Amino acid sequence: MKCKALGITPSELFERPELAVLEVLDHTLGIAWFALTAAHPELMDAEPGALPRTLEALAADHVMIATHVLQRAIASYRQLLDADGRRVRTANQESAEVPF
Repeated sequence: MKCKALGITPSELFERPELAVLEVLDHTLGIAWFALTAAHPELMDAEPGALPRTLEALAADHVMIATHVLQRAIASYRQLLDADGRRVRTANQESAEVPF
């Protein structure tokens, strides 16, 4: 059974408890990005490389960039955990097999 709010199972949380906080953080970053987009829609229409017109918009742009970078880092961490989990499960399965 998966927790719909988190998208992870209790056994995944038992093995990797940090996933709970990272999942909540990832969702929060997404909400922050959308809120900043709503507050500063001009950032979405700007030409690439164009500077925002106000310091507030510039600060919002920096936060939006940082949210994207942190979300990518969280996704990379999850991928590494998934790859590590697959290796561990494969090794456990191989050691449990009885050669006949």
